[in-house]
Amino acid sequence: MKNRIILGLVILIGLGLFFVNFSYALGWLLGWAVMLLVAWLRQNVLVKIIDFDHFKARHYVLYLLAIMLLIALPLGVAFFFPEIVNPYAIFLAYFIDRILMFATGSLKKEVR
Repeated sequence: MKNRIILGLVILIGLGLFFVNFSYALGWLLGWAVMLLVAWLRQNVLVKIIDFDHFKARHYVLYLLAIMLLIALPLGVAFFFPEIVNPYAIFLAYFIDRILMFATGSLKKEVR
């Protein structure tokens, strides 16, 4: 429930930014889309990679490289085309996502 409320607020802020500046809105929504994809990868892919019965360092390194590329690519494109996608809005979305992860405690390992 808490995640739906946060996601709803993110979308509302993004829609409101469309009236202020298109590049801010696009950067904000792109940043959050990347962070949602990173969270999905963490929940679905990383759990399978860090299965200690079948752990392979190669898979973990590929996962880390993919995450770094996924985070850096939108920022890199945005710095070359700031009139289309604002890089500061992307960074702000990344930063707020990390703060929310620490604030909500979603980085904790759940005991099953």
